[in-house]
Amino acid sequence: MVWNISFLSSLAILAAGIVIAARLFRRKNQQNSDTIGFFVLAATVFVSSGVMFFALEYEQEYIGEPGGIINSILLAVRQSIGIFVVDGDFSFFTENMEGMLPIFVPFASGIMTLLVIAAPLFTFGFLLSFFKNLSSHVRFFAKAGASVYVFSELNDKSLVLAKDLKRNNASRTIVFCDVFENDDERFGELLEGAKRINAIFFDKDVQDISFSNHAKRGTVYFFITGQDHDENIDQSLGLVEKYGQYDSVHLYLFSDSVSGEVLLFNGKKNKMKIRRVNESLAMIHNALCHDPGVVFENTSAVTPDGDKVISAVLVGLGGYGMESLKTLVWYGQMDGYRLKIDAFDRDAHASARVAYLCPEIMDERYNHQYVSGEACYSVRVHDQMEVGTDAFVREISKLTEASFVLVSLGNDDLNIETAVSLRALFERMHIKPTIYAVVHNDRLAECLKDLTNYRGQPYCIRTIGGLQASYSEKVILHSELEKDALDIHCLGYGGSVEDFYAYEYNYSSSTASALHNRARAALRIHGGDLPPEQRSEQQNQALMDLEHRRWNAYMRSIGYVYSGSKDAKTRNDLGKMHHNLVEYELLCQADKDKDLGVTQVDLED
Repeated sequence: MVWNISFLSSLAILAAGIVIAARLFRRKNQQNSDTIGFFVLAATVFVSSGVMFFALEYEQEYIGEPGGIINSILLAVRQSIGIFVVDGDFSFFTENMEGMLPIFVPFASGIMTLLVIAAPLFTFGFLLSFFKNLSSHVRFFAKAGASVYVFSELNDKSLVLAKDLKRNNASRTIVFCDVFENDDERFGELLEGAKRINAIFFDKDVQDISFSNHAKRGTVYFFITGQDHDENIDQSLGLVEKYGQYDSVHLYLFSDSVSGEVLLFNGKKNKMKIRRVNESLAMIHNALCHDPGVVFENTSAVTPDGDKVISAVLVGLGGYGMESLKTLVWYGQMDGYRLKIDAFDRDAHASARVAYLCPEIMDERYNHQYVSGEACYSVRVHDQMEVGTDAFVREISKLTEASFVLVSLGNDDLNIETAVSLRALFERMHIKPTIYAVVHNDRLAECLKDLTNYRGQPYCIRTIGGLQASYSEKVILHSELEKDALDIHCLGYGGSVEDFYAYEYNYSSSTASALHNRARAALRIHGGDLPPEQRSEQQNQALMDLEHRRWNAYMRSIGYVYSGSKDAKTRNDLGKMHHNLVEYELLCQADKDKDLGVTQVDLED
């Protein structure tokens, strides 16, 4: 009786364990699912074999004896452990099954054979994993005095940046956390790529690994690049809590969310250098940094006053499109130019979203108005506009002055298709605006550089957002633009290095100033290409006026509104209200001098 019950129980346990493990293995998107599945199978083998060994021990040695059940359980556990270390007596088991129904005997023997073979495989797998982790720990601790570059996750972006870091300095130590091997083909390619740069892998979360020794003796760079936004925020806050007191620790959070900005930037509370990388905005800034005059190219229309018309067309108002609109509003403030922006989006509430984020951008008191000493722009948002429709074509056909186009619809293929279609449409309109398409795939972007039709006519479609260009040491860690922005903050605004990195407002505002300075120099606006000491008083006055107009547009692009009074006491940064959002001539002399200070910073030094 005991034999039969044990056999059926063992069979049920084995079947249930296999079903549970199979479901876990299928959940590829669930963290640790493969590891948990492995341990579920190992536990199933252990318990299932233990139940069979219990029947053997009880029937052969302890049936009817006091304490026989307990003794049988203990010996069954010992026998189960034995098969995991290839020390079980399998022959003794097969020779003593007299109490089992004859029909069950061959099945029980087969199942036990399977369990005896499977158990050592689990042991081998565990030991292999143990020694692999041990190797990672040894290599990791051996680098305690060196700079360590730690990535919260292994993905396309983190691997591109890691490869660039290693390419620039082969001795660097690269660490990837939260790495669990699985059968996904793309993950296998990422893993092989990381192995080729001799990276160290840990299966633990970045918060669960101690970097204290490295922070004390060397430098630690954390890159929080995961796909889960909430997890990124949680990891960043945990790292700030653990290592915030170390000035040798740098944290880069890749996030375009408000929570990433609000939760991490706590002023001078921490010594750790913290930077939030808004990926959409960083991509746009990087493009403008390398080609500062691009927005001002191909302007064909001229106003009655002789100003060239920048007619920017934005197709898609997602992350990239919205950041582009906000950037163009202040970047396009340039003497000799008038700025028009037409943005298209399928969302029925796209214009309302822009008005919510930037109230005074869409406010008719400023939008479409041209007032001396004030930011000038004309922004129109076309709601419920689906690309590839006749309605979209009709609206685009009205933009006969289009000079700059950015397509960002959230998909490389759709972006390219739309850019190609727009080029054809603009050809029919006999205009040749600069067309950019957001393309993340570097190989695809490379192919588009010299793309022509069958008659050899070039499409002249430029790409933006490639991983190689966006995720590099030069852009993320040692940005020329960041250096310029720091000079603007310290030399132009009279701020400190600590304040520059402690408050994102300072970092972003100074970055915008630096970009506009580059554009003024490229276009030679009011001597913007001359050293400050060679500019005339008239040029300085014109630059001060222009800088204030740019600043007004920038402040509105980040959501600020006029406080209602020129009294400095009415400034309220929590409410995003500022007293200086007025025409240039209404500023006090001290505030005008600040504008002069920004324009006087020589970014060539």
